[in-house]
Amino acid sequence: MFFIVWALLAFMLLGKTSPHVISFSFVGTIVPAVALFLYTSADSFSKKLFLILTYANIFCIILCLSVLLCDSLLPGLSRVGQIYARSIVRIALTVPAILLYLRYARPYMRTVPGDKKRTWYSISLVSALFLFVFSLLVALIMRNTRDTVYSMLFGTTTVIFVAVLWVIFGTIQSMSAEARMELISQNVQYLQGQLATARENAMAAKAMRHDFRHHMQNLALLLRQEKPQEAEHYIEEIYPQSGHRKPDRFLPACHGQRYSEQFLQPHAEGGALPFR
Repeated sequence: MFFIVWALLAFMLLGKTSPHVISFSFVGTIVPAVALFLYTSADSFSKKLFLILTYANIFCIILCLSVLLCDSLLPGLSRVGQIYARSIVRIALTVPAILLYLRYARPYMRTVPGDKKRTWYSISLVSALFLFVFSLLVALIMRNTRDTVYSMLFGTTTVIFVAVLWVIFGTIQSMSAEARMELISQNVQYLQGQLATARENAMAAKAMRHDFRHHMQNLALLLRQEKPQEAEHYIEEIYPQSGHRKPDRFLPACHGQRYSEQFLQPHAEGGALPFR
């Protein structure tokens, strides 16, 4: 529809017989569309360049098909009627192509990362060469639609382009598989790091439990031997090693015994000294 508006505007400004009507319509349609795509897309420039060139190739193919179909099926139309007929056929061909792209190709293309810039630029160069050929075919077919040589050349080029596009999509699929494998490798490395950290924390907690149980056993032995001064001196030696601040006062004996029993009772079977 946007192309039709630009074409009618070109006829009004330049006249029906002007040779620049088609070029004006193309430029007025493609430039805003490319600018909008570059602005709204979040992919890398190399990937966007390939997509723009591929869209342009498909647009040229649809344009040539609309010209060939209208001139072969409706040869007696006026110039204005030809423009309307070609536009209608072009829309009828473009809408299914867009729907197929949105249904199948677009979700697949979104999964492919754009960080492989060299690969994207390489396949973009192939699309640019095809765009140059299709542009020449558009100009030749628009001037002489009844030449079968141009039609055969257009058909051959389209078949080659589809085959190359199939190879390109195979390359894109391998790029997507590489990206998935790289992501899996990064996840495995991250989980291995987390597992190593968990093991280190478990070993540190085990060492802390062992040291605490050992200190509690020593304190229990000193208290059972009624040596509170030595127990206090032992606690004063423990606190600088543990990095904690020395408490201002200690718990009463009954509370300290109850808390110590709660900690040591699960380890009584392993050699801990229970309180009596």
